[in-house]
Amino acid sequence: MELRTYYDFANDDYKFIKAAIEAGITANSLGAMAQNTCERFIKHLINQYIPVTAKNQSEMTEVLSTHNLNRLISYWNSKSAIKINSETVEVLKKVNGYYFSTKYPGDDSQTLTKRDYETCMDAVEKCKACVDSIIEQLQD
Repeated sequence: MELRTYYDFANDDYKFIKAAIEAGITANSLGAMAQNTCERFIKHLINQYIPVTAKNQSEMTEVLSTHNLNRLISYWNSKSAIKINSETVEVLKKVNGYYFSTKYPGDDSQTLTKRDYETCMDAVEKCKACVDSIIEQLQD
């Protein structure tokens, strides 16, 4: 399968994360990958369902380059009648920041635990399910 959209890339990583965790393979980079996967699921909604206009073009470019899940959620929820549900928002808050804190050394870096890996999988699954539901509603 050729990867063409944010959703394609997110779904590809979703399958990898799921297989790795089910096989007992854990690595700190799974935290960064989980956050980035959720980002791309939400970026797919923004990229596919919010029309780019001369007025919002620079804003869209900026939003699509962020690694902040809160910002992506806020942007989507402010532009769409179909919101990202509160259960998904809550679990995404738990992995927001993993893109940097699990990938690079520094004062904010962290080592993930087994429970954190479970949270990562929960976030990716809930994000995918929410995005799939929104896409289905938008296509009706």
